[in-house]
Amino acid sequence: LEVVEVVSGSGRWSGGSGRIDRPLLAAVLGRWRGRSSVHAYICGPSQMMIAVREALIDLGMTTPHIHTEQFDLP
Repeated sequence: LEVVEVVSGSGRWSGGSGRIDRPLLAAVLGRWRGRSSVHAYICGPSQMMIAVREALIDLGMTTPHIHTEQFDLP
């Protein structure tokens, strides 16, 4: 299991920051090439999840391997 956490604001955070975009996803997926079963788990606001899902599909991930947990702020 590899968890890639990205936050929108950096602050005191030492991990990835900014938006999850196609170049980031391509880099992460590149590390997993050749593995028999790669799954993506996405959690966040609707617009972000739609964009990430579309990018993953464009990069060759199949929809049964993309899992989501959606939340929306009131």
